[in-house]
Amino acid sequence: MASSVQKSEIDSELSKECEPWEQTNEIELGYAEECEPWELTNTYFPSKIGGRPAWLNLENIPNTDEMKCWKCGKTLVFLCQVYASLDISNDCFHRSIFVFVCKDASCWVNNSSQNIVAFRCQLPRVNKFYPFEPPNDDKKLPETKAMVNLCKTCGCRGPFACSQCKKVFYCSADHQKIDWKSGHKEQCSIQTDFVRKTTSTFLFPEYELVLDAEQIVDSTDETDEQSESRRLKEYDEFMKSGKVTDLPGVTEADLMQYTENVEDVAFAKFKKRIAQYNDQVLRYNRGGEPLWISSQNILPEQQVPACENCQSKRVFEFQIMPQMLNVLNDLDKSIDWGVINVYTCEKSCSSTGYVREFVYKQDIVVLLTVNCQHDFSDAFLDGNGRQIFCGRGPNSRECPRGTYCNIGAADEYAYCARSNKRLPSDAIIDAGSNAIRCGPEWNCGTLDAICKSDPILPFQYCAHRN
Repeated sequence: MASSVQKSEIDSELSKECEPWEQTNEIELGYAEECEPWELTNTYFPSKIGGRPAWLNLENIPNTDEMKCWKCGKTLVFLCQVYASLDISNDCFHRSIFVFVCKDASCWVNNSSQNIVAFRCQLPRVNKFYPFEPPNDDKKLPETKAMVNLCKTCGCRGPFACSQCKKVFYCSADHQKIDWKSGHKEQCSIQTDFVRKTTSTFLFPEYELVLDAEQIVDSTDETDEQSESRRLKEYDEFMKSGKVTDLPGVTEADLMQYTENVEDVAFAKFKKRIAQYNDQVLRYNRGGEPLWISSQNILPEQQVPACENCQSKRVFEFQIMPQMLNVLNDLDKSIDWGVINVYTCEKSCSSTGYVREFVYKQDIVVLLTVNCQHDFSDAFLDGNGRQIFCGRGPNSRECPRGTYCNIGAADEYAYCARSNKRLPSDAIIDAGSNAIRCGPEWNCGTLDAICKSDPILPFQYCAHRN
């Protein structure tokens, strides 16, 4: 975990980036646009959102175990894919990255990407699936059929046939039930080789993902006072308006109190950068830097894991923006993200099928606890030099850095501290990497059940309900 000095250094660097900038690398912005369904089939090598995946390699499609959520075990659902050909190797002539997520709202935990996976797939120009010459975009061509059975519900690998008609396939019993209710119950007994491809409400709405270069116009100069006022106003408006802050037990009054004292420099930069194109749902900048939505939980470049296939360095490739949530329709309010960053092999190494790449989700998190008291005998000051008064009721202020939440008979909240700390209850808990794992009796209302190491905050809090 970073010290307060490190945070100051980070904020200083981010402050520099908030000044008018010049574009050094071409960044492409993705927008969701409606189009004809046939234009989004694999024959046309699309970039797309929702629907079923348009697989590139039609033989070595990920198996069912690879497509399961690490948290709940359910099959993941296709979110989007980006067609991103590279000229660094003949094997990258055709190249797509696929992103899948879990639709179970309970699996969406702040700053955790255990319910999201990304796969990279690539092919040379000469391959056994597609013609050498690209298709005519004005001519409607059929979908290129997969060489394995696909789930009729989600479009992933489907090893299980319908026990009655034997004509359709599924990845799981759950998806068979979904299709049965979506119309297969009526079709199953019909004696025909034609199987109607239904569009299930289980899938996300389908759009073409159109990419266009970002054109940046320098903003007008601001005084320090104007800049501070604007950024605090933007932060306050955002924290009160969106799903990103819809946390259990956090009221609007809590957020107003929080934003009185907090200025997130990274968020100010984020808002400023997207202001000219606020309907962007994706940012593509391979080898560049992600646009962080918060100063908290920024992933250092050196902590991005190496490629699982060749052990080469991974680099940032693209990020999914929170605006994509607006086109997905009727999501459970707990399904949410700040940004989803996808990192891929720097060499874009070859493989026989699909290579799993690294995903990092960053959220905006408001830490609010009750029954808080600081562990110093003298007055404790916040970042603005004002004294903190910690109460014992539900209206107590946010616990500042360095505070200690005791477990007492009347207390409901405690915290997971760094590994050299011990809980007053002497509960047996396992030490993790610079953090202590909360035991099974803990119920974390604002953070993951694991209080993970954080690059900014010295403590993260877990709610404990007796």
